Amino acid sequence: QADYKKQMWRRQREAEILNTWTEKENFADVMGNYLKSRNICNVAIYGYSRMGVLLQRELINDGICVSYIIDRKGRLLECSLPVYTLEDDLPLVDAIIVSPVELYDEINGLLQQKADLEVMDLGKMIEEINRSFI
Repeated sequence: QADYKKQMWRRQREAEILNTWTEKENFADVMGNYLKSRNICNVAIYGYSRMGVLLQRELINDGICVSYIIDRKGRLLECSLPVYTLEDDLPLVDAIIVSPVELYDEINGLLQQKADLEVMDLGKMIEEINRSFI
């Protein structure tokens, strides 16, 4: 029961984020401007599922450099960028964006231990962007 509710919550949050990207015509450059306003121009993405792929495309379109992906699948993941796991040493970037909406609280501490970088939650970013920029 609890797992089902958690999965439903995650799907609902992902749907909200996807709606923001696909329904708002004026969303172009908004995420890039949001990050640039915080002096973040070079990021890594944690999680490369559908949300991570979409995030990478959005950021590149907005002029943000995506340096690498962090994913538990590691080198098995098919991706044009370098892929690291949490066991690897992580190269320096301005921030790491956690794309799976249900994992931020769980993964934030681990990422903080690996690298002294800002770790951002994609879900919270979208909420803030919706309130401030659109």
